[in-house]
Amino acid sequence: MNSIKISIKININVFSSINMCGVSSTLIFLKNFGYIAPSITLLIYAGTMRRKTDPYHDAFTSTFTGGKTKSKTTWPCVKKCLPPKPNNCSINVSINISMNHKYVCSLSPVIFVFLGTGTMAEVLKPACFKTSAIVPVPKKTKITGLNDYRPVALTSVVMKSFERLVLSYLKDITDPLLDPLQFAYRANRSVDDAVNMALHFIPQHLDSPGSYARILFVDFSSAFNTIIPALLRDKLFQLNVPDSMCSWIRDFLTDRRQFVRLGTHVSDLQHISTGSPQGCVLSPLLFSLYTNGCTSGHQSVKLLKFADDTTLIGLISDGNESAYRGEMNRLVSWCSTNNLELNSLKTVEMTVDFRKDPAPRPPVILCDSPVSSAESFCFLGTTITKELKWAQNISYLTKKAQQRMYFLRQLKKFLLPVKMLVNFYTAIIESVLTSSITVWFAAATARDKAKLQRVIHSAEKVIGCSLPSLQELYFSRSRRRAAKIAADPSHPAVLVQIFCINMLYKYVCWFIVSINLYKYVCVSSVVGH
Repeated sequence: MNSIKISIKININVFSSINMCGVSSTLIFLKNFGYIAPSITLLIYAGTMRRKTDPYHDAFTSTFTGGKTKSKTTWPCVKKCLPPKPNNCSINVSINISMNHKYVCSLSPVIFVFLGTGTMAEVLKPACFKTSAIVPVPKKTKITGLNDYRPVALTSVVMKSFERLVLSYLKDITDPLLDPLQFAYRANRSVDDAVNMALHFIPQHLDSPGSYARILFVDFSSAFNTIIPALLRDKLFQLNVPDSMCSWIRDFLTDRRQFVRLGTHVSDLQHISTGSPQGCVLSPLLFSLYTNGCTSGHQSVKLLKFADDTTLIGLISDGNESAYRGEMNRLVSWCSTNNLELNSLKTVEMTVDFRKDPAPRPPVILCDSPVSSAESFCFLGTTITKELKWAQNISYLTKKAQQRMYFLRQLKKFLLPVKMLVNFYTAIIESVLTSSITVWFAAATARDKAKLQRVIHSAEKVIGCSLPSLQELYFSRSRRRAAKIAADPSHPAVLVQIFCINMLYKYVCWFIVSINLYKYVCVSSVVGH
């Protein structure tokens, strides 16, 4: 094997505080060199002194020492290889590593492990890298039951680094084949694009007489935890992902170990081979690829997706809901086939109907349970009402921004310079005021806009300088967003624009033909007389 030299600057003082799944160890993962396959990945394991309170220390160290909890590679052995320079120490075992000598003396032992020197399928995945600590994170401030907690998996820092390499590789391969109405984990896509597309389809359809729209906001029960690795592997292979990468991902998701940690209490280890843990870098993208085949087969029904947030929009004319209900049944059947469970209790429907005397609509039944109807819904962070008004959304943004004004006033009392106050305002307050501004600003009332502008005026008085107005922010962000969309021919907004231009061209042609026909009739009548 050719000699490989690596020059790395590592601050041991920072990395030594990392705790991986309760193991009192420091893990530093170095990116592989060049292309992912073949690859050489180096792991530096710097273990601290063993703690008796660490229940997984023996299992962790045995992974690297072949069953021995005490390694022969100690710091005195490594120190013999170091040059006399105190601030630039090197370990010359075909690898050059620079460390801060001040902190490295406290680390013992030091073990070098090569994870793989061949293709992706040959890269080893030690059991400790597939171990995760499940920590319950509250979803609400007031907890009423177990459903108010979100099980977040704290996974290996080393594996997260390797996942990021796989993530960029997967995105490059699968992006051209993804559903155009999937807006998560794609370049030049955002939640604003998803909301804007929904608000484009609905008002455009409501321009037709006797029409209305039914919007079904679908909720999955533990979406990431129900993925079947074998099915995911087949779906990835259909998306032209190399077989070695498919096998690596399947192996990464199977035979995982996890335990629940609540405060100082730790549960027993459990082995699972289903799902992708919430907290893994790859989980959102893998779920998007897993549900890539779930699309609408009817032109009047749109299925918008942002990772596990799925929205079914039925554009209904003359009271005919057969296409909408048919696509809903197809969605239920697809979820059943792919081991995804729909949560009918959290699934909500909202109807947008501007007719004067609408007829009563039959309720929607999902998995033998009626779906509740809502007057408004927070769709990807933006509150939408059935009247398509923005007063409720703007009131929420105004209240949130006013609460953060308190911190700006406190910083002013500490005599911070104006530049720092402006930076704080831009990052903490302006970001709230302009949240999804390209979605709602143009349709907002002057009264609602004035509420937000008053917050900006208050910030100007506190800081002591002028700040960009809300309208200036809207115009600048709209122009920037429009330029990015226009430069992306795969963006769904561009496809809709082409469709609209074609329709406009047809209308113009029809108008010209009508004018010519009218002139012909008039001339014929004059000649006849």
